[in-house]
Amino acid sequence: MQILPRSAWGAAPPKSPGRPWAPGGPVDLVVHWVGGNGTIGIQSHTDCPARIKAVQSYEMSQEYSDIAYNLVCCPHGTVYEGRGLGVQGAANGPSTNATKPSVCLLLNTQDTMTPEMQASVLELNRTVTPGTILAHREVNSTTCPGPQVYGWILNIRTQPQPKPPTPVEDDDMPRLVKCDNGDPMVLLTNSIHSRWVQDEAELNDLKALYGPVSTWAPRDFYRPVLVGPSPGPWSGRPAWWPAR
Repeated sequence: MQILPRSAWGAAPPKSPGRPWAPGGPVDLVVHWVGGNGTIGIQSHTDCPARIKAVQSYEMSQEYSDIAYNLVCCPHGTVYEGRGLGVQGAANGPSTNATKPSVCLLLNTQDTMTPEMQASVLELNRTVTPGTILAHREVNSTTCPGPQVYGWILNIRTQPQPKPPTPVEDDDMPRLVKCDNGDPMVLLTNSIHSRWVQDEAELNDLKALYGPVSTWAPRDFYRPVLVGPSPGPWSGRPAWWPAR
């Protein structure tokens, strides 16, 4: 996901270096809004950098060392660095600033969260800030980020998550299948053909990939390329296999 740098909104340098994340962070994503009275007054995308700059200027006048948020999302779905994800934010509150990154939506009390904002928050959570999407009011005593955004967050948390697509099996892709007869032997198999491992050299190649045979789980192992000699006709158990 593209996150525009601080230079995209003309950020002033911070008054002091940011603090590193505490052990376990960053995890989850805490959603905020600007929350001023009325509307934030964004008429076009070109207005967004100035609004972020105004947030930084106000917060630095209130003894913050920088803009308080790690990230900022405008109504058009563009995500900008605030403090960035390399350091703690200062927006959530003392209990979670050190472990949970924050994103501020450029919304005031009379503004509505746009579908583009919703899509960007979900994409951030999926690709950049894994964990739970939380409203600011869930980690601190506040009404932020307003009833509409909070309701949306609760709704997405109750929706079933989409299942990842099922991989398509290729009948020509060989698999290693551990046998059930007690011998440390395997089959190289697919849905059409199967054969025993042919010799010790091939077995060593397989063990180099998957570790000792005794550690293989009783499930299929996918292996895209066979090594060793071409399979020949079955001539019985190789002499180098130990007798049971």
